Amino acid sequence: MTAAVFLRALKDRWPTMLALAVGLALFLGMMAWWYPEYRAQAEISMKLLPSFIKKMMGARVSMARPEGYVSWILIHPLCLAMLATWAIGVPSAAIAGAIERGTLAFTLSGPITRARFILAQVGLLVLGQAVTVAACVGAVAAMFAWHAVVLPGGLAGWLLASLQALLLMLGIGGVTLLLSAAASESANAFRPAIALMMMALFVSLFGDVFRALEPLKPLSPFSWFRPYEPLAGKETAWTAWACLAGLPLVTMLGAWQVFARRNLSI
Repeated sequence: MTAAVFLRALKDRWPTMLALAVGLALFLGMMAWWYPEYRAQAEISMKLLPSFIKKMMGARVSMARPEGYVSWILIHPLCLAMLATWAIGVPSAAIAGAIERGTLAFTLSGPITRARFILAQVGLLVLGQAVTVAACVGAVAAMFAWHAVVLPGGLAGWLLASLQALLLMLGIGGVTLLLSAAASESANAFRPAIALMMMALFVSLFGDVFRALEPLKPLSPFSWFRPYEPLAGKETAWTAWACLAGLPLVTMLGAWQVFARRNLSI
């Protein structure tokens, strides 16, 4: 029965997943295509940047280096927005949206437990997010290979950077799923999720610029997202991996507990 719920949800969502994957591949592939032209002017551009922007870039520089350029396009606002469309849209519709539509009570009247239902939704979230991340990273890697640009981290670097991006988005998806498990309308899940994501990104980007925000940086999952390290052939601290993996795990378990205990009639 879990598989049936998963396949039904996948049937409803696969056009969105495909559109996001194609859009991400085209956008990031286009940005990667321009890298050789950008690299020729990058050193001059970096010298002209204001000091506060250089501070904000922190360890992600230099964009003249291929690993720096890739890490920056992976946190491009449009890239994050498209990835988060799945991470926020699917979980918010999974529970709160189903309650709002009046379909959840009918689904749970069959031989399926709440635990199996939420497991099917997590499976859909993971599958779709893996496809979208693979599309964007794969497009960048393909364009770099076409231009014969080799990153120090090699294939392992690309895979580890992809894993970091996947865990980051699953963390956002887990937070949204937790909100969805407690809400009865999808808007009450995706609006707070978007707000939390924007605040976390703001803290990560400007934590090195404004001293008041610096203590908050460890609370932002974007501060743990360091694709430039594996791409450059460097090790990422185990604490960053633990935080990236821990957020989706904790929030998804929390969503299961909240959903298992809540009254679906309110």
